[in-house]
Formats: sequence, C-alpha cells, structure tokens
Amino acid sequence: MTPEDNLKQNNNPEERPTVKGTLLLGLLKYTREKLGPEGRVHLLKSLNDEDRVVFFESADSPKFKKISVAEWYPYRTFKSLLGAIVREVGKGDKRLCIEIGHWSAEQDFDPEKGILKFYTKDVYKGKANLIYRSTPVIWSQMFSKGEIEFETIEEAKKGVLRLKGFPEVTEANCLLIGAWMERATKIISGFETKVETKYNPAIDTDCDFHLEVKDSPKK
Repeated sequence: MTPEDNLKQNNNPEERPTVKGTLLLGLLKYTREKLGPEGRVHLLKSLNDEDRVVFFESADSPKFKKISVAEWYPYRTFKSLLGAIVREVGKGDKRLCIEIGHWSAEQDFDPEKGILKFYTKDVYKGKANLIYRSTPVIWSQMFSKGEIEFETIEEAKKGVLRLKGFPEVTEANCLLIGAWMERATKIISGFETKVETKYNPAIDTDCDFHLEVKDSPKK
C-alpha cells in the first residue's frame, strides 16, 4: 500500500483505519499552543518516517504539507502524534488527554467558528443527553472504523456508550473522547456531567464511557 493509499477513506475492517484531517488539525493546533511553532516542528520531526510524510513533503523535508479537513489520514499517524504529545507535554502521563478532550470540545463547539457550532443554539440548552445520542454519528464522520452504541440507564441522567470493532484504539484516545463528551455536554446543555472512561482492549468492547449528569443547568 502506497502512502497515497493510506490517506484515502477506507471502511474495510481488514484495512488500516483512518481519521478525518479535522482530528489531526486539532492536535496540531493544541501542540502549537503548548510548545510554540518551533516546539511543534521538533515534535513532528520526532515521529517515524511513515508518519512524518503525512505532515511534510518528505520524511526529511522542512516544508509542511497542508492537512485537509475533508481528507482521510492513517489512524496510525493520529495515534503516534497523540502519543508524542503525551510524552512531550504531559511527561508521559496519559491524563493529559483529559485536558486535550476538554480543550477539543471548546474548539469544536465555539459558537462562532467551531465545526459543531450548530449544537450551541439555545434550543439545545437543558438537553443533557443530546451529545450522548449524537456521539455515534459524530464518530462515524471522524473515524473509518469502529462503532459506538448508546444505552440509556436513566433518561437524561445516566447512560453508557460502548465503542466496538476498533481494537487498534488506544487508552489515550479513549480518555480524550470521554473528556470531550464531558465538556461538550456542559457547553451545550449547561449540565455538569461526569464521564468515567474504561479501556477494555481484551474484552467485547474496546472502550466504555459511563455518563452521569451531576446537576441542573445554571440559570
């Protein structure tokens, strides 16, 4: 498989999973905020050759490629970049992904320029389960592999989302997703919500996200 083939959308579960460029752009922006332009370049240069060519014209080139929000890129590269950020910014502590998840939600749901700003309309205020029910659709738009199922435990109070069919997913990625849902629910509905993420690589589901609404929207 050529590098070009790796950049195309592929829903065949036997092929390498891919992610939308939006996710890579988010990590690149976060890295620049934390490390500055030079620090970001240094971090990207620390990736292996196969992943560096996603960001540069060649593995040894200093010239950046443009990452497209609409293109699909190897999940392997997303995983490698996230791992490098955890090592460099978080000093190896995967809990940094909780911060990244909260930050990502604030970017995505920015009412003026977020890619999901549609959900910030007043009509969605007070709807604590909106993100829980929307996450499976959002996942399918961003990842070519895996499926998230939602189960209501107590309407608008408790629920579980289960990620299945994606054994390649990392614990860091799961922590990021759980934190993203936690902050997204607060932004959209006003409800304080706790999301407990359970990484289960050896059993039926790859990640479980246990959701619990803690209080009512602030007046």
